[in-house]
Amino acid sequence: MKQLGILTSIICSIILTNCNTEEASFMIASGAGYKNPMNEIKQLYMQETGIKINMLFGNMQTISQQTLKSGQITIVIGDMDFLQNPKYGVKYSKFGTIGCGKLALAFGKNNGFSQRIDLLDSKIKRVLIADPENAIYGKAAKEYLQNIKIWSSLQDKLLVMKTVPMVSSYLLTNEADAGFINLSEAISLKDKLKSSLILSELYSPIKIVAGVVDGFETNIQVNNFLTYLVENIGAKKVFESYGL
Repeated sequence: MKQLGILTSIICSIILTNCNTEEASFMIASGAGYKNPMNEIKQLYMQETGIKINMLFGNMQTISQQTLKSGQITIVIGDMDFLQNPKYGVKYSKFGTIGCGKLALAFGKNNGFSQRIDLLDSKIKRVLIADPENAIYGKAAKEYLQNIKIWSSLQDKLLVMKTVPMVSSYLLTNEADAGFINLSEAISLKDKLKSSLILSELYSPIKIVAGVVDGFETNIQVNNFLTYLVENIGAKKVFESYGL
């Protein structure tokens, strides 16, 4: 009987350990352009709470597919319009506002181009944008180019990339002359790229939110992290440092 009691205690201990491990971690997803601020906040939150956050980054199509497929993503960070778009099939129970996204035009530091250069100039051979259908800053870039009446004229130079970080990657390796990225990415790469902010009046407002996926609205850990993203002073400072 004594041995049985010991065995029972061991089994209970294993079960409790596994339960605690599951409770002490969860998964969220974010638009690829917010990888740096979200990684910083993830580290801050883990230091303060001991809770591990697993993160997925990508464009909204990729994130939505993974959210639906896995059933494990609890919060998605992105533009409100994209999150509420029914074509992605993901439903959210509530949202927390993080800030406003801003579009920037970036160049390689050493390519000799001015931040004020005309994209139609013959010196500019290739201009990059993220996918307008699935990346909010690709959509914003297209709206901007349409509003300044050069979208059609620029088609021969335009190359569409899947995500904002892919645009940055091509700029960093001098495989393109200019590219549209978000301000957060531009700030992250300020020592490697030069950039100019695009007037916000020339594209639709970009409201960055954290959306709680349906089914996780009563999860205590998820709600605590949502509150942290929206209200914590440290998190706010991180977002502000990246232009949000």
